[in-house]
Amino acid sequence: MPSSNSYVSPIAYKDNNPMVAIRVKGLGGEAELEAYVDSGAGISLIPKTIARKLRLKPAGEISVITGKGKAALKLFKSTLNFLGRDFELIIAGQDLPEQSPIKALLGRDVMDKFKVCFNGRKKELEFME
Repeated sequence: MPSSNSYVSPIAYKDNNPMVAIRVKGLGGEAELEAYVDSGAGISLIPKTIARKLRLKPAGEISVITGKGKAALKLFKSTLNFLGRDFELIIAGQDLPEQSPIKALLGRDVMDKFKVCFNGRKKELEFME
């Protein structure tokens, strides 16, 4: 059994999706977002409009393959807070379609710091250090 310091109580899915709260900090302030936990995403992603509002420092571009083909995403240096821990990361900025219920992604850049259990039967997530 994990010690109480290394285990987070299950986080329930929201609207049938694995969603978690994240906080992104920049020179222009901070923003709290709901992020889809995406084990297929190598890096976390937030809306580009929020990255600019927070005045995150640009860090280049990355080319990715999506369901719509190849796309170039802007990268930004940021501090991302998840489960009370700050992570200094390079994250992607991309405004997702207005009709999409998902606006941000929590990628493996953060997930790989934990042991993550997707419990689809119970519709909940568990994060362990």
